[in-house]
Amino acid sequence: MDKPSVKLFLQSQDATVKYDYFVCTVAGALFAYIGQSYSPHKLNNFSAFAEPLTLLLLTISFWQGAERIKKQIYIVQRNQKMLERKEAAEDIARKLEAEEGNITSNPKMTLLMDGQEITPQQLFNLQNVQLEEAKKIGSELATHIKCSNKLASRRDQLLLAGFCALLIAKIIQPYQSISAPPSASISATVNIPAQSIPSSLNLPTTIAPSHTTTTKPPPVQSSNSPPPPVVIKP
Repeated sequence: MDKPSVKLFLQSQDATVKYDYFVCTVAGALFAYIGQSYSPHKLNNFSAFAEPLTLLLLTISFWQGAERIKKQIYIVQRNQKMLERKEAAEDIARKLEAEEGNITSNPKMTLLMDGQEITPQQLFNLQNVQLEEAKKIGSELATHIKCSNKLASRRDQLLLAGFCALLIAKIIQPYQSISAPPSASISATVNIPAQSIPSSLNLPTTIAPSHTTTTKPPPVQSSNSPPPPVVIKP
């Protein structure tokens, strides 16, 4: 029957593994969602710069999470080796304790260990070797655990930074000032024929036409056409 401390440790380890995979899944899914609708554009304001920045942060966060998972797998494997060394040392200690009376009466006797005959002194030396190896692995694990914690911290910070960059961009995007294109100058030339200006205005200046006009000769009237009307001026 497992001890309560062992059960609690296994539950904590299982929750840690699930959380690591969950964070990597969130980063990858968000990257795929943004990348699907992303199109290259000029980075002329923060709103336009936010999407590529978010994609970069999510990529690094996913990479840190993957490295964290790999590190955790390595830690579990090395931890297993350390426990195997300690268990082997404990088995040797129990063997020596069970044969303590016989060893005292006959120091040169041999003991059977894993199908091999071995002297008590050799067995004691083997116990020390197992303990030294377990201690060495424990020191190595302390360094790897520290590195794994740093990876998890950077992974979460980068993921949070990606969320914040995207959120801020969506908030300030409607308030970005869009400069209107410069309006083209409109110039108009009005050609006013001289006949349409009343003579009573007595304009001091003469409006010249903007283009050269060609004077056409008056049409030749045929003999059958009616005579022009006579205008009587008052």
